[in-house]
Amino acid sequence: MNHMHQDMDDIQGNLQRSKKIIAQIARGAASDRCVQILCCVIVVAIILCVILAMTGKDQGRTNMPDEVRNNRLMSRSTESRTLSGISYGIRGFMSKLAQLDRDDKQLDGAGDSEG
Repeated sequence: MNHMHQDMDDIQGNLQRSKKIIAQIARGAASDRCVQILCCVIVVAIILCVILAMTGKDQGRTNMPDEVRNNRLMSRSTESRTLSGISYGIRGFMSKLAQLDRDDKQLDGAGDSEG
């Protein structure tokens, strides 16, 4: 029984350390300029492909659903919904990073009091 309790404590300690490491990696990746630039390039490329398909400038080479290809121009309401969805996603990502940071600080405080 004592051995099981020690194993459980070891597992909990490993989980806390792994959460701390994952939080550090996530913060590092979010602040890394290369990753940010790569993400921006990917987003711009996707938006460009959709715009080309919607306007018919791609001569049918882009693999797009017919609904996108047949809607030549986005309506204003669709455009505003798309932009609000993107901003909602960014806000969610930033709040997750803030939560990871808070969890990391709590783990640091718990580790300092234990050690």
